[in-house]
Amino acid sequence: MSELNEVVFQHETPVQLRFNDMDMLGHANNAIVQEYFDVGRVHYLKDTFTYKLWQGENTVILANINTDFIVPVFIQDDIVVKTTTLSIGTKSFKMVQHLFDRKSNQIKAICKSVMVAVNKESGASIEICQEWRELLSKTEKREL
Repeated sequence: MSELNEVVFQHETPVQLRFNDMDMLGHANNAIVQEYFDVGRVHYLKDTFTYKLWQGENTVILANINTDFIVPVFIQDDIVVKTTTLSIGTKSFKMVQHLFDRKSNQIKAICKSVMVAVNKESGASIEICQEWRELLSKTEKREL
């Protein structure tokens, strides 16, 4: 996990913590924390692809997700989701996200995921097109 602490993030999404996110122990339920990662992921994809993923015949879907819950999220935390694409393969790309508290400068949770390119009509996986590769590289400010 230490190598994931060294990841450079070019994208951040603020998270609004809500009263109903909190459980009886006073911290965000783990299922809610996963929703925070979902919010960060959708904003990253929207900002990177400017809605093109939802308008065309091809898109990406979440194929794998792994979350490490490190320390609880409390209502007083100032949370952001930091999102990056680590690498792009032929038909998929790997992402990493950190749920980060700006007040304590602490990583609360880490999410690793794989997004797969698919054709909406057939449901079959497809190769990631050059345009998508370029847009992801532009967001990351590095060649992927």
